[in-house]
Order: sequence, then C-alpha cells, then structure tokens
Amino acid sequence: MKIIIWSAHFLPNLGGVERYTYHIAKEFIKNGNEVTIITSNIQGLETYEEIEGMKIIRVDVISLLNGRFPIIKSNKKNRGIIKSLKKEKFDYSIINTRFYFHSLIGAIFSKKNVKKTVLIDHGTGHFTVNNQILDFFGHIYEHLISYFVKKNVTSFYGVSLACNEWLKHFKITAKGVFYNSVDKNIEKDEYFNVKETFNLNDESILIAFTGRLIKEKGVLKIIQSFDIISRKYKNIVLFIIGDGELYDDIIKNNKNSRIFITGRMEHKKIMKLLEQSDIFILPTDFPEGLPTSVLEAGLEKCAIIATNKGGSPEVILDSEYGIILKKNNNEEIIENLEKLINSKDMRKKMAENVYKRVIENFNWENTANQILNEFNAI
Repeated sequence: MKIIIWSAHFLPNLGGVERYTYHIAKEFIKNGNEVTIITSNIQGLETYEEIEGMKIIRVDVISLLNGRFPIIKSNKKNRGIIKSLKKEKFDYSIINTRFYFHSLIGAIFSKKNVKKTVLIDHGTGHFTVNNQILDFFGHIYEHLISYFVKKNVTSFYGVSLACNEWLKHFKITAKGVFYNSVDKNIEKDEYFNVKETFNLNDESILIAFTGRLIKEKGVLKIIQSFDIISRKYKNIVLFIIGDGELYDDIIKNNKNSRIFITGRMEHKKIMKLLEQSDIFILPTDFPEGLPTSVLEAGLEKCAIIATNKGGSPEVILDSEYGIILKKNNNEEIIENLEKLINSKDMRKKMAENVYKRVIENFNWENTANQILNEFNAI
C-alpha cells in the first residue's frame, strides 16, 4: 500500500506528534508499505529527503508562535508539490491532528485522491498561547477549521479515550483509539552514567521531568516544590530536561545546586537518564493527548506522578500503577513526592506495574497494525 501522512510537525522537532508519525511510519514500512510524510519546512531544511525509507516532503510555511503554528504558503512551489502528489495515486491517508491549515489541506487532498482517510487527534483541550484575547479567537478558529475538516473526513480516532471524549466538543464521534505508544527496544546511550556525570552519590534519589519548558507543563511547580522539600531531604536531585520559552528564566533564577537543567538532550540520553531515575513527574495542565513522556517513564520503570490531563489515567489505572494528582498544586506535589521519597517499596511496586502495562498495551507494533487493519477493512 502507498500511504501518505500529513503531520504539521516532524523530525527534527521532538514532540509527541512527531514521534507518533515517525514510529507508525517505521512500522508501516516494516510491513512492506510505502510511506510519504508531508510536513512543514520550519527550519529551512531540504524540501525532499528520505529517512529510513520514509519519503519526507517539507512544504513552505509561515512560521507563527515560534514555529508552534505553521501556515502553508500559497506559492508556486507548494502548488507544484500538491500537483505531483496527485500523480502518486496513494491508497490511504493519515492526518495527524485536526486544527492546523496543514490538516485541512490534507483532508481536502485526501477526499479527492485516496481510497480512505483517517484523522488521528492528539489533544484534549483547546490550543492555547496563554493570552485570553488570542485564545478566545483561537477557540473560534479551532471550531471553524474542525467544521471544514469534518466535511472532508469521516473517520476520526484519538490517541487516547480522553481524546475521543474531547472530539465530542466539536460534535465528532470517534470510531476508536489508535494509542500513542513506545518502542520497547528503544535506543539508549549505554555509556551515559548519570550519577558519575553529575557527581552524585549512590544514595541519591533521582527525580526527572522531560518535556517542553512552558508554564502549562507544570515545570515551575516542580521547581518550587523541589526547592521546599530539598531543604528536608538531602539525598534528592531534580533533572529538568527540555527546551522552551521558560528555559532562560529557569536557568537565570535557579539557585539550587541539586536542580540540574540540562536543556535539550539527545533522546537516547534521555531514555538512559529515565532508566536511572527513581521518580518521574509531569504536573501538566496542557491539553495532552497521551503524554509520550509518561509512557517512556513507565517503560524505564520510574514511579510516576502525573495529572488526569489526557490519557495518563489510562496508563496509571490506580495507586498500584502511580499517582494521579487531583488538585495539581504545590502542596499536593510535595505531599506525593514525600510519599515516594520515603518508600522505596512503593516506588518499586508502582514502577513494575506500570512497566508491565506499558509493554503489553502501548507498543507501536499494535498501534500500526490497528491502523492497517482499519484500512484493510474497506
């Protein structure tokens, strides 16, 4: 089969949608299919490239909100790309996310040029830029573009049940779930010893956050909470891994020698750091679909503290699997961090349970096969 995937963002961007696109494409190719990915040329890369058998086409865009919201340009080059795509005679089309112009163009193209299209949504709330006025108009825009996307796509899925519930807000009934997942054979930097690299003693308890450094992800709450409890517990350290709009301020204001702000890190190093961490925390208020970081932390046997945003409760079913924050304030974060710091047995039990759940239920082979089965059911 020839499959075209529309994803407004793709590698080298490192986000959940980008990884989702990459991994399902890899699985499709492994099954003998051809895959073309249409994405945005935000970083001035080559228009045409092949990565691990995937044909990548990057269209020219206007890059808004520091690249978070690309708009496809109406120019001769892009029109030529669309014209050439029509000649490819794709069998199936996948559109990742619903609210980009990229998605609408993919939906219009796919309705006319492929046998079947599925749209996979990755969110559980309105896109936000933390500005009340801009968010208000953004919400209106999201309803409008969803309306037009619906006119061209009939098969909607979410990366979690929580996504499907959110789709009802736009009067969309999802057909099922194509879960966000992880690679159980994920590459790790086996030479990266965290305690040696950062001169930590063997008794140190490692707490980790990975993700975009934006307010909605809860990174400031983590730092504030850690500053308080690190006065009481001298054997805990915190790793903040990622980049984003808060990075410079966090670096500038950090006075705690046991908080390590690494910035952007190679993914194989991140996975090795998680493997050596005891606790992973994501007190997010962001409209997550199913946070990749939660799945990766589970894969690496961390005890997890997360919120009920997105599909995290579908991974952390109850207190046997981890901790779901209800209020998501500093007091609750401190209380639950202390529980885990003081109980190695609790950490170990949660870590083992969530690892087993992730391995059995959230792997790319299953997700890709479910999508291929949907296509084959025509």
